[in-house]
Order: sequence, then structure tokens, then C-alpha cells
Amino acid sequence: MSHKPWFLLALLALASPALAAAPDGGVPTTAAPAKPEVPVGPLKTADDKALYVLAYATAHNWEVLNLSKAEQEIMKKGIADALAGTKPLVPVQEYGPRIKALVESRQPLAAAARAKKDQPFLDKMAKEKGAQTSADGLVYLSITEGTGASPKATEVAKVQYRGSFVDGNEFDSTYRRGQPAELPLDHVIPCWSEGVQKMKVGGKAKFACPASIGYKEKGEPRGGIPGGAALIFEVELLEVKPAPPAPPPSPAAPTPGMPPSPK
Repeated sequence: MSHKPWFLLALLALASPALAAAPDGGVPTTAAPAKPEVPVGPLKTADDKALYVLAYATAHNWEVLNLSKAEQEIMKKGIADALAGTKPLVPVQEYGPRIKALVESRQPLAAAARAKKDQPFLDKMAKEKGAQTSADGLVYLSITEGTGASPKATEVAKVQYRGSFVDGNEFDSTYRRGQPAELPLDHVIPCWSEGVQKMKVGGKAKFACPASIGYKEKGEPRGGIPGGAALIFEVELLEVKPAPPAPPPSPAAPTPGMPPSPK
């Protein structure tokens, strides 16, 4: 039996290029604007760039494995052998299913390493003039004070925002999408809800979120957010809206093992 279908599934599972992720974990869809291709180093065409991004995203997602230098060389050997079409050194069908267990065992270690790596940024931001640090680790810094109402946890915030990692790489932006977002504050990650509730309509703020109140140790694969990552948001609060009405209750289902109520 060929191992190619399994291999492709594993590749797609590990190689998820950094798609934009909204604070609630949703992944918005954006159309890439058409523009002339400008050569970048050895990358001459759009296909060259797409292949480079696929390879980069694949390797970037190996961060969850917390690889040592020696283990990185093993990964490179596997890729080189596959590209060369040589016979694998071990049976793929036998060892392929072990990937899930390997990822699950390494994930907490990788998340802890990422959180430790990002912590100095949070500490530095907490020392900036005007910064407020909550007990749960949220670092909040007002840029422009608003004059309107502050949203409640049960309300909807209409916002413009930009999300990035501590190295400045952006993972999401309503500015890039060209339209504000309306987010129910009881359906987003804790740090986002807490930070926006500190704002007033018309205000702009920056806040930093440790992973403990963000996407925790599992991260958000759909958005290319690794476990343990601290997240930085710049937010403009445009409007506060009431929560949408709750949907009508569905008809009560009978208790499992019990007959339905008589009519």
C-alpha cells in the first residue's frame, strides 16, 4: 500500500500557512490583491514565492516539536530523502501514526519555551509610562482616551484592530481586510475581552496578552499562532452594541433511555 495519502495528510496538518485569526479563533477570508511580481533573492515568480512560503510555514510549525539541533538535522534528512525519491530509512506506515503522540508530548515543552522567550517583552511593556498590569498578566496601555461608554462582557464591540507577535509580525488586521469587526466580548479570548472592557468608545489602546489568557499551550493552528505565544493588540473602539437576542429554545428532547412526554 502506498504511503502517499497518509504523507499528504500529515503535511497538510503540520504545514498550515499563517492565516489571519480573529480574537475568537475564527479565520477570515481575504482575497490577495493582484500585483506585479518583484523578484526577491532566488524567488522570481509567484510560484517560487508560494513554494517558499509552504516550506517556511511547514518548518515554522515544527516549533511545536521543540527540536534540538540534532533533531533539526534529522528532519532535514527526511525532507531531502523524500524530495530525492529515495527509499525511507524506516517504514513510514509503521512510524507515521506516532506523529500525533510525538506532537502531544512535545507541545507543553514548546509552549513553555515560547512563553519564556516572550516574557521579556511583556516585562518591558509593563514598565512603559502609563501601562497597567492586571493580576492575570494583561498589560494595558492607553494611546488615546475615549469619551464614550465602556463595553460590558455581554455586549458587542465594533473595533478596528491589529494583532501581532512580540517580534512585530502581524497575524491579523481589520485594517488589512478593509472593514471593522463586531465581536461579542463573551465569545473571544479572555485577554481580548478584558482589554476592550477597559476602553471607552473613541479610544485607542495597546495591550499585551500572555498565553495564559490567550490561546494557551495549544495555540491556534488556523491562525498560525503557536502555543505559549504572547499576543500584542492595537485596538480602536468604534462602537458598543447590545448583545444579539438569544435564539428561541429548541424543543426539549427526551432524557436518554426515557420515553418522550405524552402529548
